[in-house]
Parts: sequence; structure tokens; C-alpha cells
Amino acid sequence: MNSQDRFYFYHSSIGDLTKRIHKYCEQNILPTPGYITNAFGVKINPNFFPHILSGKEGIEEVPIPANWHADIAEFGSVFRAVDLAKEHFTIIELGCGWGCWLNNAGIVAKRKGLSVSLVGIEGDLGHIVFAKEALCTNGFEETEFKLYHGVASAHAGTALFPIQSQSGVSWGLEPLFNATDEETDNLVKSGSYSCLPQITLQSALPQRINKIDLLHIDIQGGEIELIPESIDFLNEHVATMFIGTHSRQIEGELIDLLINAGWRLEVERPAVLSIGKTVSTLVDGVQFWRNPNLISDKDAGGGHISETNGSLALKSFPKSLSCGEIFEVKIVLKNETDSVWCSYGDNPVLLSYHWLNADGSMNWYDGLRTPLACEIVYADETVEEVVRVQAPDKKGHYQLILTLVQEGVCWFEDRGFTPAIIKVFII
Repeated sequence: MNSQDRFYFYHSSIGDLTKRIHKYCEQNILPTPGYITNAFGVKINPNFFPHILSGKEGIEEVPIPANWHADIAEFGSVFRAVDLAKEHFTIIELGCGWGCWLNNAGIVAKRKGLSVSLVGIEGDLGHIVFAKEALCTNGFEETEFKLYHGVASAHAGTALFPIQSQSGVSWGLEPLFNATDEETDNLVKSGSYSCLPQITLQSALPQRINKIDLLHIDIQGGEIELIPESIDFLNEHVATMFIGTHSRQIEGELIDLLINAGWRLEVERPAVLSIGKTVSTLVDGVQFWRNPNLISDKDAGGGHISETNGSLALKSFPKSLSCGEIFEVKIVLKNETDSVWCSYGDNPVLLSYHWLNADGSMNWYDGLRTPLACEIVYADETVEEVVRVQAPDKKGHYQLILTLVQEGVCWFEDRGFTPAIIKVFII
């Protein structure tokens, strides 16, 4: 098995993440000399990762199952957070490095029509320089982002952070907390560490903003201290949270903590281990959580639909049909509600149909089901879909009613939805 193939294996309660990734791919990207441009239109200076990206300038492929930085589970999770945001998108990235997720999430959020507030916290000064360069290169105004040279922590104070001779070489540096005054003096004087402020989530929250749409955490094992000590703030202010996990033990502790706090785990890929005489983490794990205090199950999709206003219109239909034939119909579907219609979960929303006889009596009520190819139809969104239909087994005149059904809940036309009605002759 190719080492990249392991990134296809993730757990998701929100459907196929590859579809979400393709949704945000930019079309007709033009290369920028001296830069790598990824599938979402983000420009990256190869000097940020000289040992990895040197000589790879140009257009990068879609990161499925992964690229040099992240995999399906991480990209899909971050874009899920963008999907759930309305009007404004705020991200705080802890251990932001060159600002990977500030740039990727910010680019797709602005393309979606959202205003943005992008906040990064990073201990390596050179990486802070990289992050500012990347944000400016990708068109963000300085009023849209804030970068902190410091260490993310649940408490104010100071911490020591390693100084590397060349930024961009090591990306897994760990801060040193609770050093004595003597240790601090010696390490700072040696030039191997700098003394930095500890930046709390509360202090990093932009002014006049009360909700963080995405808190992205990748702090080399520090998540197991930060999250429990910040749980009250998280419950009140953080809508979704991505966590790069650094051991199976940490993963289990976080699951216990956040499930007991009422959070919903939507995406999970365990850490990949190197095994043998010793066991160590080879690749960080992934957890993506949604806070139902700020985004309810209904608003997140997958729950019972109470609003079904919308319409289904015909786009194309076969010229002739035979008895019992299975065929496809192209349609345009419009969601005119404030709810999200999802084709996954315990009660998926699916395309279906009824057949009526020429006199209006029911011929076939419970039609075949077709999952939404887009998986999610957002509030006030219009999408094109294809419905799979089977013709009646006897020739004659019929009416086909194309509609939606939420399994175990309702047929949409019973609650105000406008279906498409087509007169059909079966030969």
C-alpha cells in the first residue's frame, strides 16, 4: 500500500469529505512565477519549506488523499467550518506556522462572500514573517488579520520557545512552560530560547467578535492541557474546533472530555503510529468538533427537517420511455428555507418520486431513492441534480411527480414544497 493511501481512511458523520474539497477548488488557476499555487488558489512561497517545496513552483494538484502539508480529513474539516459560517468567518490558528489555515480558510470564505477575521499565534519569529508574507501575497488586507508572536495558553504569563537557525526547517518545536527564573536566564542568554508572552484565547478574540467559527489547534501535544483548562471559554465562544492530535492517549482523553461537554465529533482520523520495539506517533491524528451550543444539530444538517419550502424544476427528460426502464432526469433544486438539507445521517434527505395514473389515482407511491450528489443543499441555495427513476411496468399515460423525502420524517410536498409534475407516455 502506498503511504499516502492511509489518508483515505477517516471517519465522518458529515458525508464524503472529498466532495467538500472539490467544491472549493478554484477553476482556471494561472501560475504565479516563483510560487506554488494550490488547488484553492492559495499562493505559497517555496522558501517556507525549502527542503520540501524547492523546485516545485507551479500549480499543485487537489490534495486527495493528501499533499505535503495535510490530508482529506483536515482540508474537509476546515472547509466544513467555512460551510457552517454565515456572513462573517473568524478563525484563530494556534501554532499557525506560515498561516496555512488562515490562508486556505480565508480564501474560500471570501470566495463564498464572507468577510473574515484571521488570527494566528506562533512562537517562531521567522514563521510569523512567513505568515504575514503569505497573507499579503494572497490579497488579505492588514485589517483582516492579526498575528501574535507568542505561545498559546489557557493562562497569561511567559513561556520559553526554541530558536532555530533557519525558519522553515523545523515545524514541531515545543514551548517550555514553568521554567524557573534561573533556567529562563540561562536559556535566553545561550541564544537557544526566547522568552515569549502566553496568549490566551480570550485575549486573541478580535474586538466586537463573540464567536470563533473555527479554532484550529496544532500545538505539539499542548492541546491536552489547553483544551481542558479552556473548556468554559470553548463552550461559550467556539463554534467548531479542529485539533491535530499527537498521541492515541491524547485522542482518548479529548473524546471523553468533549463528549461529556456536549460537543459533536464530526470527523476523526487516529494518529498513525510507528510500531516495533517502541511505539511513537508518525503522523498526527485529526479531530473535528462542532459545538451545538452555537451551531445546533438542526442548523448543522442531519437532524429532522421542519422547513421544506422550495421547489424542484425539470431541466431535461428522456424523449421516450419503455415499460420498467430505469432512467435519469436532470433537475434544478432550490432550498428556500433557513435550514440545511443533507443527504447523510440517520434521516437523510433524498430525491424520489411518485407515479400517478392518467386519472390521478396513485400507481406507485414509494419511488427509488437518489442521494444528493452535492450531499448538502444550504439555505437559499440552488443546485442541479440527477434523479434516478424507474418507469411503470405497463404502457400508457402517467404523471411523474419528482420530489424530496426525508427518510422516517416526511415527503417534502406534504409540507409546502413544490415538486415537478411531468406528463409521461410509456411505450
